[in-house]
Amino acid sequence: MKKAFIKEYFDINNKSFLITGANGKLVNNFVKFLTKFKIKLILKDKFFEKKKIKKFQMICKKNKIQLKIIKCDFSNNKDREKLILNLKNTKIDVIINNATYTSNSKHYFSKFKFQNVSEWKKIFEVNLTTVFDLIKELQPCLKKSKKPSIINIASIYGIRGPDWEIYKNTEMGNPAAYAISKAGIIQLTRWLANTLAPKTRVNSITLGGIFRNQPKSFVKKYKNKTPLKRMGIEKDVNGAILYLSSNLSNYVTGANLVIDGGISTKI
Repeated sequence: MKKAFIKEYFDINNKSFLITGANGKLVNNFVKFLTKFKIKLILKDKFFEKKKIKKFQMICKKNKIQLKIIKCDFSNNKDREKLILNLKNTKIDVIINNATYTSNSKHYFSKFKFQNVSEWKKIFEVNLTTVFDLIKELQPCLKKSKKPSIINIASIYGIRGPDWEIYKNTEMGNPAAYAISKAGIIQLTRWLANTLAPKTRVNSITLGGIFRNQPKSFVKKYKNKTPLKRMGIEKDVNGAILYLSSNLSNYVTGANLVIDGGISTKI
């Protein structure tokens, strides 16, 4: 493949990426992948372990990548305001909205009758409201870019209902607010794609189940229901990130790219 072709379509060098929810395993993978290019990286999360910070710093130093780490609790309006103020003079080429509310609360994975409005509000605040707020307030940063791109991370539960059979005999579950907030992310993507065009492209990635050492019974059932007969892994998302961040997707906006091994195609 000729270098000129690679540069025209695959090149994301010198782009500045803002990634939220950076303490999770998915972003660990994004960092390893994206730092193979000469990008600038801004990572945001509520909490970073010292080991995680050192790991990111080592990877970025090795690849001569500019790194900025920002601690911010998206459930706190004042924290969000500080983040936005911190970034107000920064050029941002790509935003990856990956932050997702998770909880150890007994109500998070509980049955429907035990799920409560308080938890519902927290999930919507982080999963959906924050994405709306962040994109709205960071418009000046995106306008500094020649070809800004926004990538919203959604879930198959935003496009299909839960299959309760695969959760039987596990402590796992599917909170109503999680699923509905992810459906909201997909619709917000479409709304923003029309609202921010033609300058900014906005797309979403809908992920199927990612293997995270779930109970064997869950994994077995999930694999059996999936055409590709396996759960996803973090690396499966890299191609989509490169595609939506680069000139490969110049004419793509408002799309929802499903990466789920085909499970959502089955009844």
